[in-house]
Amino acid sequence: MTYTQPSGNGICVGTHHHEPERPRKAAEGGHLCPGCTDRLDRALDAIPNLVDDLERALIPGGSSRGPMVTGSRETPMPYNTAAGDARRALLDVLGSWTRLIAEARGEHLPSDLSPKGQAEWQGYRLTVWTVAQEWISEYASNLGGAVAEGRRVLRGAKTRTLTLGACTGADRCDVETHEHLPCPGEIKARIDLLDEQLPDGVECSSCGHTHTTRKLLTLGKQLEKTRTVWLTNAEVAALLRVKESTVRGYASREGWRRRDHENIRPSRWHAEDVNAHISRAQEAS
Repeated sequence: MTYTQPSGNGICVGTHHHEPERPRKAAEGGHLCPGCTDRLDRALDAIPNLVDDLERALIPGGSSRGPMVTGSRETPMPYNTAAGDARRALLDVLGSWTRLIAEARGEHLPSDLSPKGQAEWQGYRLTVWTVAQEWISEYASNLGGAVAEGRRVLRGAKTRTLTLGACTGADRCDVETHEHLPCPGEIKARIDLLDEQLPDGVECSSCGHTHTTRKLLTLGKQLEKTRTVWLTNAEVAALLRVKESTVRGYASREGWRRRDHENIRPSRWHAEDVNAHISRAQEAS
């Protein structure tokens, strides 16, 4: 394993998606800024449930509980290769770092070697020891990458990515002239259609500038109107956290514009009308 030597000048060695060229001050006694440390801590917390979810995804429609179900030679059971690979990679990364940390600290391996046991064991040592090690950037990259890939595999069939418009985040800066240049990226939001949850956030495809979920509700006013965005009933329900029947009621009472051709489903609602509804709701709250 090749390690990246920390800067030694109090600058965070983590990877930053927003303004990656801007130095962040590392927290005292470590090589990561508070934001990177918190993100790594959340990744460790997510691993146990993520491993379970990937196991359930191995057989489409299956469950990790109960007896093993097998197919016949003529009709083998379907197998989600991507979920299997992501789960194996996650366990390998978690186990290899558990062994490395135990060896470096002169400790025994944790008595509980389950994903939950290892993740908690590493979490206890994160802020008091791990963040000060020379390999912390590789550790964060390995764990963060494995968790992100697991989430990507699980979300692949359940989400839709919406392009909201041109990036409105911080401009890029020319290295030589120091002129501010407009970001060429687009702001995209990912909506979970099955769980009906708000997106994790809204992110530019180029500069990585992110907006909070709450910002999504008013972001439409700031975007360049390069094209009309239409949202399905399920997407609006996910954004508002209401039932689809409630969405249809809002649309009827407020006269939302609708794109609905004969024999073509599902119908879609104009994003500007949805955003106007959200703005009114926020003003009234």
